[in-house]
This record gives sequence, C-alpha cells and structure tokens, in this order.
Amino acid sequence: MTGLHTFTLASFDRARVPLLLATVPLERIRLRRQRGLAWGRHLGTGSGSRTLGVDPARWAWFCSWADETAAADFHDALEGRLRPVEVATLHLRAVRAKGRWAGHEVTVPEAEPASPAPLVVLTRARVRPTRWRPFSHAVRGVDADRGRAPGLLRSLGVGEWPVLVQGTLSVWQDAAAMTAFARTEAHRVAVHRTDEERWYAEELFARFAVERAQGSWDGTAPAGAADQL
Repeated sequence: MTGLHTFTLASFDRARVPLLLATVPLERIRLRRQRGLAWGRHLGTGSGSRTLGVDPARWAWFCSWADETAAADFHDALEGRLRPVEVATLHLRAVRAKGRWAGHEVTVPEAEPASPAPLVVLTRARVRPTRWRPFSHAVRGVDADRGRAPGLLRSLGVGEWPVLVQGTLSVWQDAAAMTAFARTEAHRVAVHRTDEERWYAEELFARFAVERAQGSWDGTAPAGAADQL
C-alpha cells in the first residue's frame, strides 16, 4: 500500500439499508475501478464502538491512493452518488506498520513524524475458524477497556465480513493515551493469547498521522484539532 491513505465513514438513513445491501457487490467493483486507487477495501462496521456486531446503516472504506486529488475526488463522488446522512474522511500517512492485509503491506515513509497527535490506529485480523470463540470472548473485554480509555477520540469496528475478518480503527489524542490503553489487563492478555494460541492467519497493526480531515463523524469534527491541518 502506498504512503497516502484515507479512511472514509458514511452513515445512511436506515430506510435505505435494503438497497445499500443490494448494491455492495457493485460498490466493490466500482471501488476497484476508481481513478488513482492503488489499493482499497469496502468495509462493514461494528455496532456502536464495538469490534463485533453489525451496523448495516454505516459503511467504511480504507484506501491507498496515487495522489491527494484522487483521494479527495473519491470522497466527493461517494457523497454525491450514495447520498449519506453523514460522511467523514481522514487523510492519513503511515508512521508505523507491522503485518499484512490480504497480502499487502503498509508503506511507511522515512520522513514521517514519530509521535503524531492525534494518532490513528488500524488493526485488522483474519481469525482462524477454530479460534473464533476465544477471540470473540476476549474482544469484549478489550472493547470495554478501550471505550473508557482516557484520550480516546473515536473507535469503530470494521471488517470485510461479519465474522472471521475483523478490525478496529481508533483515533487517540496522542501516543501516550494509546500506549496506556495497550497496557490494560484485557488488552495485554488478548495480545499474549493471540501469539501463544495462534488466533490469526494474517494480521496488520498500523499507526497513522492525520494530515487533514473532511466532513463530520457523529455530528462533530472527525479528528478534533487535526481537522484544522
């Protein structure tokens, strides 16, 4: 994946959910044909801020782009075509990454800041079917700790499918807040079990700086002060 990324979140009128579900295959084909797209995924979202569960009235896109113009055009075209009630796009630069997403690595430019604020964290995992039960049980405790973590600005579950391919996107006030959450008991235990019991067939952990943001998320600026960048 190239150095310029976007995360777009769109919310829709629930009366339109049946139509939206029917158009998912077409939207995924349309995404692959998007001008300037290097790589991208059309994603479902979790219920509320939880990793699991499904909110069919809210969809997300994570994309890598050839240039900033192509990224901005995607946001504008999506807003005009799908007519969401609300849409937000975070324009991101990777500062740290480990692992793969469908075989693709996130490219980290050498000149990026080491401690951006705010900080966006993306996790994505393809869970082994035999490990789904312990994973789904452990993630509830992690979600609970993250939901009350100081310095958390946003949190959202995302995934290509309702089960087995799961992820989270979270926005943190700074790296210190994210690190404090990572040291909570539920998270530390889950990470240890992940390695020991080999829960994942593939996983990605990436941190991003927010270059700018557009639109709104739950009625407010998507990334706080970063929207002024």
